[in-house]
Amino acid sequence: MKRLAIVLLSAALLPALSISATAQTSIGLKNLPGAHELLIGSELNGTYLKNLPPGSKYASTAIREFNITGCENELKMYSFTGWKGDPLTGTPIIDNSGADAVANLARANHMVMRGHVLVYNKAIPRWISPDGVHTTFTNAQIKAMVKKYIFTRMQRYSDVVKYWDVTNECFDGKGNLIHDFWYEHLGRDHYMANIFRWAHEADPGAELYYNDYGTESPGPKFNGMLAYLAALKNKNVPIDGIGFQCHENTRWAQSILNTANTDAVDAAGFKWQVTELDCGTDGTKPDWKLQADIYSKIANICLADPNCQALFMWGFTDKHSWLFPANGLPFDVNYKPKACYWALYKAFQNPPARISPSGGSN
Repeated sequence: MKRLAIVLLSAALLPALSISATAQTSIGLKNLPGAHELLIGSELNGTYLKNLPPGSKYASTAIREFNITGCENELKMYSFTGWKGDPLTGTPIIDNSGADAVANLARANHMVMRGHVLVYNKAIPRWISPDGVHTTFTNAQIKAMVKKYIFTRMQRYSDVVKYWDVTNECFDGKGNLIHDFWYEHLGRDHYMANIFRWAHEADPGAELYYNDYGTESPGPKFNGMLAYLAALKNKNVPIDGIGFQCHENTRWAQSILNTANTDAVDAAGFKWQVTELDCGTDGTKPDWKLQADIYSKIANICLADPNCQALFMWGFTDKHSWLFPANGLPFDVNYKPKACYWALYKAFQNPPARISPSGGSN
């Protein structure tokens, strides 16, 4: 309740800001007091980044603002393009060009990365399964190839990727494990344990996350997900944390991140992150103040909880966003900070005390 009171007070004090609220001067979110405790950042489109000249506005804005970054799609299995040799003993063929562009930017600018995502049921290489259902490979072959892929990918970036989403979006709306392609071919009821153990073996220093949407508020999906992951953790499966995607919208503001859920994650012994934050608006009549309030509330929940490791957005400029023209990110198409940027800025400039799950301040 103490943390919730801080969050609600912060939102209540947030001024009514317009999209053109640029009178302030920013020193960059990463340089504010809150960023000493909580990483702040965004994924980058590596495919776009790798073709930009040095000093581009896209890269320079990210460098100025963030201390953590990652890839939009370039670390998904879309870039796992083939296999060389016998399936049981050969080597994966991977296009690393987009991911390398992001990793090199991070290395050069003292940023860490979160890797997204190793195994995902919507990113099945077509050469393994053209339709996401059928395959000519045996289960043993698929296990061997995926394990080798995980090792190859993680070890390439072990110096810069501190957090990995090992898997993503594995539960249905009722909280039941989805019986998808990877479930069927990587061990059925043991497949999630298998891939987390492989990931830990590949890079013991990385923190390993499960990531999902629709789990930010109380409900059966969150309950089923947390119960399943807690049971795996109790069996010594190396799951360090849970990612709340937080794809929000001003039209359903009541469903945003809830402290009942983050408290439950804390109590189960997991760390957590906001992993894909954005907040769409009505494209014809946007509510910029409500959008800013939502960013403020989520930031303050993260800042107040020492188990929250990062606040991470799914992009930072509306110029490069899957939501456009819903304009859900902190910078507009011209890289000008919007009201929701200044909401984040205020939260990180004057962060609440970090409150441990037992109620004490850090």
